[in-house]
Amino acid sequence: MSDDLPLYAKAALAKWGEATIQTTHGEKPTAVVMLAVFGAESGGTWDRRTRGDSIAELAAWPESQAMVRECNCVGYGSWGAPQIFMPVHAAWLKEQTGVDSPCFWAAWLCEVPHAVEAAAVILASQGPGAWSTYTGGEWLAHLAQAQAAYAAAKEAA
Repeated sequence: MSDDLPLYAKAALAKWGEATIQTTHGEKPTAVVMLAVFGAESGGTWDRRTRGDSIAELAAWPESQAMVRECNCVGYGSWGAPQIFMPVHAAWLKEQTGVDSPCFWAAWLCEVPHAVEAAAVILASQGPGAWSTYTGGEWLAHLAQAQAAYAAAKEAA
């Protein structure tokens, strides 16, 4: 696990507070669910520098691969522990940063507060199903760590 999990927990608590979300496993704090999703998306590291969806990895999905070819930084389309897919969110990223540069966006998404804000926008418009690790259930493997980090962030607040 990276030292970034407490940073994500603090930012998630600030963003979602005590709000809850209905999941396939009952009602849970939104911050906890999203922290677990971030854990699954980052391979259990919660590393803010996580990158994914490389051009090579997407060979089986030609449409996504083409999108990443057009919008990537060093060959990767998704950045930050939440794995924000830049090709889909390029207009929003440009609006937020004032810059039209995927590598600038990648660095911006590696900052925990920005990544959490981007995830919040996606969650509000698409729900947790926007993340394949939620729909596939992988987030559940990270739920206990997410709950502990959330509790620690609440105690420290």
